Amino acid sequence: MVRFRWLALLLVALLVSDGLGGGGGSTTVLAQTNQTITLSFTDTQSTPAALTEVGEEGGAQAMRVVATASAATSAQVVVTVTVGASGGTAAKGSGASDDYSTSTNSVTVTIASGGTSASSSDFTITPASDTRVEGDETIRFTATTTATGYDPITAVDLTLTDDDDAITLSVSPGAVLESGTSQSVAVTAAFAGATSDLSGATEVTVTVAGGSGGDGATLAADPSAPASGDDFWTDLTSPANQMTISIAGSSTSGSMSFGLTARADSVDESAAAEKVALSGSATIGSKSITATGAELSIYDWVYTLSLEDSAGDELTAVGEEAGGGQTVRVTATLPAAAPASDTVAVVVGGLGSTADKSAGAANDYQTSADNLTLSVASGDTSASADVTITPTSDTRVEGDETIRFPAGAVSGSSTTVDLTLTDDDDAITLSLSPEGVLEHTAAHTVAVTATFAGATSDLSGATDVTVTVAGGSGMDGAMLAADPNAPATGDDFWTNLNSPANQMTISITAGSTSGSQSFNLTARADSVDESAAAEKVALSGSATIGSKSITATGAEL
Repeated sequence: MVRFRWLALLLVALLVSDGLGGGGGSTTVLAQTNQTITLSFTDTQSTPAALTEVGEEGGAQAMRVVATASAATSAQVVVTVTVGASGGTAAKGSGASDDYSTSTNSVTVTIASGGTSASSSDFTITPASDTRVEGDETIRFTATTTATGYDPITAVDLTLTDDDDAITLSVSPGAVLESGTSQSVAVTAAFAGATSDLSGATEVTVTVAGGSGGDGATLAADPSAPASGDDFWTDLTSPANQMTISIAGSSTSGSMSFGLTARADSVDESAAAEKVALSGSATIGSKSITATGAELSIYDWVYTLSLEDSAGDELTAVGEEAGGGQTVRVTATLPAAAPASDTVAVVVGGLGSTADKSAGAANDYQTSADNLTLSVASGDTSASADVTITPTSDTRVEGDETIRFPAGAVSGSSTTVDLTLTDDDDAITLSLSPEGVLEHTAAHTVAVTATFAGATSDLSGATDVTVTVAGGSGMDGAMLAADPNAPATGDDFWTNLNSPANQMTISITAGSTSGSQSFNLTARADSVDESAAAEKVALSGSATIGSKSITATGAEL
């Protein structure tokens, strides 16, 4: 009875007449406002986090649906949610062309009486990890409730993010030379790793700019009047330094070319290339994509000379002892393709060589050609020519010498390269006189001779040979006293060489092939019977001729 009375009072309150107590009037009806229920998503952690998207690359995603009422409910409200309802752009199923599958087609959310929200039981959405460019898609969730007093529940979409829509830029060629002429550069925009494109045509906006950092090239603001210090400019004018590459709907890449002019300046930048930066952006559906950019290098037009033998291996030296002619391939290499044909002239044994190729008995080598011409075709990066080097097999000590290959080019410049002509007459041998001494309290004089073995003359100048006296190795090695003034027990010998200790310098004068120097050696007269085998003293030697270090063949006393 109380409930019916309350309803009657409510109806009276809704019908209000403004004509009571008087003539006619109007009647206002106040409509009742329903409550609303909204849907959202969370993951299944112990403290659930909001979820708005799942990615193809993320694998199966465990999740829940949350239903939230706009006010506390007066009774239990049951909401039935359809997972993957029609209206979403992603295709549900387990087929090859489908985008995702679900562990259930529907879930139920029960909001208790007096509550405002509740979550469904756990379920799983598993995106298909494909290689199709499709753009981000949507998985739709719709819901209904049998509870009265609620507006229809608005559908909610979960975003399925595409991992195949990453765009990468590449350039060909990857480097150009400073030539002052326009060179064509092809730019390709590609969906990295994708095998098909279902998203429709994609327009990629590419911007050309100077690189960043210390090696960044400077882009001219006005190509018709480059400022001092500008390094390059393009033929892209509408808008400036931008172009649009179209990736057709059935393709995974697209290309377009532009003209780039690298200024031919006088600044030496051979140590490092200057960098041009290319960046890109695109939109697929409502998703903005920043492409992985590319760099193009600008190099000085400078050839690098290198030498190879007939087998194609790097060649740095030829020896007198090799005998006969040695085929030497001379190659001039550019860091980028030549924008026009060019010629490199190379001198064999040119200015700066220390080896002599003149005619006569004193020469060091002969060549099959004094000059080489290397023709570089447009679009090529190198050219080669062969020459035969024939070392003179003499018996003169000259030290290692160099055969220099200087070069020049019509359009660019070139480095030089040296070939070392190694001397086989600079081997040093030590010998002693006498070769043995007796244990005695008196000092013995020992003469040491350093000789260029097999040489008949010396053209290298004076050579100083440092000779070191030490105890021999092994069981028969004699023990050298650290202090000749107070030999320790077990010491076998000592010398008078003390500046530095146990070393001396033998000078082989210019024009000579040997030199000698003596020192005093005292062999201690001890009581140990060593008649079965002699004790050994070792002499070693070293010298430097030019930049070459020589280890002498040692001697034993």
